[in-house]
Amino acid sequence: MELQWFDIRELTEDAAQTVIGMMDETRRRRVADIAGEDDRKRTIAGELLARRMLAEKLHCSEADVPLTWDELGKPTVTTEGTYVSVSHSGAWAVCIAAD
Repeated sequence: MELQWFDIRELTEDAAQTVIGMMDETRRRRVADIAGEDDRKRTIAGELLARRMLAEKLHCSEADVPLTWDELGKPTVTTEGTYVSVSHSGAWAVCIAAD
């Protein structure tokens, strides 16, 4: 199991746009509809962490990570035997990935 965290105050616009570009259209619309800037940054940072960690674990690019999000915002990896959880509060987003 691995845990990483990200301070949303360090999220640059370029990094945010890169992550948004990896999202499917439904997720992009959902992120665009988030009213508060910090809430939007927390969501983007959670996706950034999940993609970064899973890319390393699955030996693929961040854009190719088989990551989906349900209607409640919970992440799922479509690779059997790999699990991910994302949480965020205040200035922090955290992600855990495990077999």
